[in-house]
Amino acid sequence: FETEEKYFELFDFEFDKEHRAIHSEFVDTVFKFQQEFIEGEVSVTYDLMEFLRKWLIHHILGDDKKYVALFKEKGL
Repeated sequence: FETEEKYFELFDFEFDKEHRAIHSEFVDTVFKFQQEFIEGEVSVTYDLMEFLRKWLIHHILGDDKKYVALFKEKGL
């Protein structure tokens, strides 16, 4: 996420704040799963794996497509 966000700022990506918020929400959710695991409240479950699968597919095929043209225009 750090590399993407660096280019968002550098290239003045119009959806920068929204995309960063999506990243932040993802990180918060993963940390929540981690904390529950550490505390013995959950194990690595289907719910976690399904969350990761759905999020990554949606994010890469949806959210990330919004910056592809801009990054190509800038030579990336």
